[in-house]
Amino acid sequence: MNERARMSSISILPIVSSVLAIVMAFVIGGIFLEANGKDALHAYRILFERGLVNGDGLTETFKK
Repeated sequence: MNERARMSSISILPIVSSVLAIVMAFVIGGIFLEANGKDALHAYRILFERGLVNGDGLTETFKK
């Protein structure tokens, strides 16, 4: 592997590991929600709708 290919694979590693950590956190959180009898997909949908999609939601998220 030449140095340019090695450098590009090294530079993408932090991004991939961060995305994987976020995905795993959602999966583990979903397992806990489902284990407690809650609908994980509904909970995550509400979280994103109220926190990020809503115009005031993003402002409220940063204020708190």
